[in-house]
Amino acid sequence: MTQYQQIYETLKKLGGKASFDDICNNVDYSLWKTSTPKNSISRCLTTGNNFYKENELWILIPNQGCNPDEIYLHCSDGVLVTAIAKKLDEGWKIFGISQIFGFGNAEFKKDLFNTYFDEISPYNSMSGVSFVAVKKSGLWGLIRFRLNPEYAVWKEGYRKALGSEPIDEKLMDPIGREIKFIEKIRYLDINILIKNYKLGAIDEIVEWHEWSDELKKYTKDAFSNLDFGFTSEGTVRMKRSDGAFGFIPVADTLKYDYNVHYDKLKSIEHYDNVSDMIEAGWVLD
Repeated sequence: MTQYQQIYETLKKLGGKASFDDICNNVDYSLWKTSTPKNSISRCLTTGNNFYKENELWILIPNQGCNPDEIYLHCSDGVLVTAIAKKLDEGWKIFGISQIFGFGNAEFKKDLFNTYFDEISPYNSMSGVSFVAVKKSGLWGLIRFRLNPEYAVWKEGYRKALGSEPIDEKLMDPIGREIKFIEKIRYLDINILIKNYKLGAIDEIVEWHEWSDELKKYTKDAFSNLDFGFTSEGTVRMKRSDGAFGFIPVADTLKYDYNVHYDKLKSIEHYDNVSDMIEAGWVLD
């Protein structure tokens, strides 16, 4: 189960509504092997399609982007997912990008493996590498999605996860992700694959920054007093503990609206106050 799925299930068990602290206290992150699990939880809550915040509580949206017959597969937090798995009458099929339209939109109609799978078990990750275990005729195999290091925005953070194995350019998708069958369908027990590849604990590889208390206080004071620098484009530069960068329009800060725009993603995160924004990992750059 991925971190996102754990948070989803935890909020579901809490009745679909809970505070950030309650979620953190009930998520079992003992296997995540990260020094900043709260940052991971905050990232999933603020970027996921299944959650929104109302006052001090996080609310679960069970059906939003959670079609049980369609699963998005990704290996980083890039603009486009790597592939989409769809459950059809004959079984599961995995489709990759067939056409790019720009502005974060693409068509996924390329049949990646020309076969149906009886079952799939995705292990999505933000580390640059993720896996999908696939089952056919009672046996399991393993597919790997890997970001080309040359396309990584935060190369140092992805370095360990990506490893030293050369990227096979013939297996790359249109925006630089390698899609490869690394284990043939021959395993009776999926747990062998889980153990050998540490499936479900991939995000531990990416090192997150732990901002100093001084930087957090500086950020909070600066936004409270409207005392900060800004670019010629009229934006306040921000950075996040997971290596992402973004900005807030100065016009928004003057209204105390904390809308953080990602540099590399076509997405915006909204926070009700500075404290929530800092808790999610954002500070002044």
